[in-house]
Amino acid sequence: MENCGLPASGAKANFGDADSVINIIDYRQEYPQQVVKKALFAAGYSDEANKLFQVPYGVVSLSKQTAERLGLETEENKEVYAMSGRKGIGIKINELIAEMGKAVQEQSANADLQTVQTLTFAAIRYNMLRYNTTSDIIFDLEEATQVTGNTGVYLIYTYARTNSIIEKAAVAGLSKEGATYQETEESERALLKHLAGWETTLRKAAKALEPNLLCTFAFELASLYNRFYSLCPVIKAEAIQQKRRLALTEQVNKKLAEVFEILGLPSQKKI
Repeated sequence: MENCGLPASGAKANFGDADSVINIIDYRQEYPQQVVKKALFAAGYSDEANKLFQVPYGVVSLSKQTAERLGLETEENKEVYAMSGRKGIGIKINELIAEMGKAVQEQSANADLQTVQTLTFAAIRYNMLRYNTTSDIIFDLEEATQVTGNTGVYLIYTYARTNSIIEKAAVAGLSKEGATYQETEESERALLKHLAGWETTLRKAAKALEPNLLCTFAFELASLYNRFYSLCPVIKAEAIQQKRRLALTEQVNKKLAEVFEILGLPSQKKI
């Protein structure tokens, strides 16, 4: 009788070759996850058990406004509605994408179809990642699609702004070559200081399995850049300032693109 690929009696199966296994599960499942890990140790899979990690996350809830928009029954004095499969409180992914797309169009009325799709997926993914893993997640369609504030939409617009400046500089034949960082403005120094903290933030996020740290970094970077943009002309600046500010813009552009790639966020150069 063939063993259908099962190991011979007493032999250990090939458990897999992953460097680590990360289970992203509701923090209320912490005890069952500990049981699984103990079971692996007991079965002789010590190395595999040591490579198994749980990333807990808080309860995902809908705001009252979003619950009403989705047609769920709400109560007068209840502002948050925890999703529950047993109670039928929740939203299917295709419905979420459709509703988020509508919310994006309300906030960005002039956006074309491609932009709406980019902003929709950025809004959904970023809104789920920006919370600390120990925090409960309150999902609000309107809040997640704001063009200002801590949203994926805000990051996409900022990225598009940096691309626009870089493109205009290229068309005008401008270059960052020879840029120096002497006599910088306060907003320029703030950007440089924040950019310098990237490697530390990345290592910390990877070690702690906390993607929200990268979200916070990106949001603060976008906020600092937009403040810099409002105070410091780039294309119309004097030559020395122009080179420095173009170099800064390119650094911000590349860092946002890197964050998008790591977090799995879509990006779009033009909005």
